[in-house]
Amino acid sequence: MSLVPLYPALSGLAICLLLVPLSWHLKARNSGTLIYIFWGLVGNLVFLTNTIVWAGNFEDHAPIWCDISAKLIVGLSVGLTAASLCINRNLYKVATATTVAITSSKLKAAAIDLMLGIGLPMVVMALDCVVAGRRYGIIEDIGCWPATQNTLLAIPMILIWPIIISVASLIYCSLSIRAFLIKRQQVSQLLNSSHSGINTSRYFRLMALASIEIAFSLPLALYFLVTNLRGGTVVPWVSWGDTHANFSEPVKFPMILLKSVPDVYKGLLINLWVMPSTGFVFFLFFGLSEEAIVVYHCEK
Repeated sequence: MSLVPLYPALSGLAICLLLVPLSWHLKARNSGTLIYIFWGLVGNLVFLTNTIVWAGNFEDHAPIWCDISAKLIVGLSVGLTAASLCINRNLYKVATATTVAITSSKLKAAAIDLMLGIGLPMVVMALDCVVAGRRYGIIEDIGCWPATQNTLLAIPMILIWPIIISVASLIYCSLSIRAFLIKRQQVSQLLNSSHSGINTSRYFRLMALASIEIAFSLPLALYFLVTNLRGGTVVPWVSWGDTHANFSEPVKFPMILLKSVPDVYKGLLINLWVMPSTGFVFFLFFGLSEEAIVVYHCEK
């Protein structure tokens, strides 16, 4: 069954919903949420395009686009979880702060967020070149997809990162909740007196957004890792030459073949359908808030 027109329509709507509160977050300079918006836009744009172009076929229509989008899909799983880590890390810093951060501290925090949310996904995308057996894969109805070989080396290079980042984000989330509960009044006063773009209401909305991302990304990352290990096809990485012997030829998967491997098929569908939810969840927390409605009225 083709994903068109339902999936592209939902992805397009998700893109619009992510863009609606963008100006507010740019003004607030909340780097974690901006990174979340960035990866949400990238993911929805990639999957929207792919599901339209490759609806009912798996032909090699756009090699350059597949080169780019396959690597972006690798970065997505790391980028969205890293955005959650950035949000929870900053919330923890707010909950444990005693004074309002000065400009230099904010710039340092933003630089760290960029390294985690943009730099780390780019590193993992580059590492995928080592364990990718083909330039890319093409899946019928889904489109371009990474052609990462199921080797032992792929676990530390690609598969483990979303798990590590999600666990770190979960730890920060737990610590920030604990810190907030211990000195709730002090944190509330600090938030209301600062120019951080975060008040108590936004603090909890950010925490809820990051927590939902963890709730999806950690089980999904564990599912992919266990599926790869349980499949019994994990092989040692021999050499660059062995891995890339047929690199230039893309690998193609008709949908009937994909459905014959239920675990992989389910994982791909979950991965695919989670992406539009990024826009809907983000808009639910930030596009319908009182502050956002005020901004909308001011921009008219």
